[in-house]
Amino acid sequence: HTSGLPRDASFENEQDPSEASVLGSLAKTRLDRSPGLESVYSNLGFGLLGIVVSRAAKQPLHDVIAGTVSIIERESGRR
Repeated sequence: HTSGLPRDASFENEQDPSEASVLGSLAKTRLDRSPGLESVYSNLGFGLLGIVVSRAAKQPLHDVIAGTVSIIERESGRR
């Protein structure tokens, strides 16, 4: 993505970082580059994406993923 966020964040050593931990990390993070300049992978960016998906679905991210996998398996004929 082109957000300008750095690859790593302060929650990196956590196995399953909480929303508060990811957002706290964001509050302490400085951009590595101007947004839109180049595409660079960011763990923090993906953590934020997980929060957005979870809030939009109004359920924990692991439930959203499990439900999506179940739908894909059902539609592909796998069980």
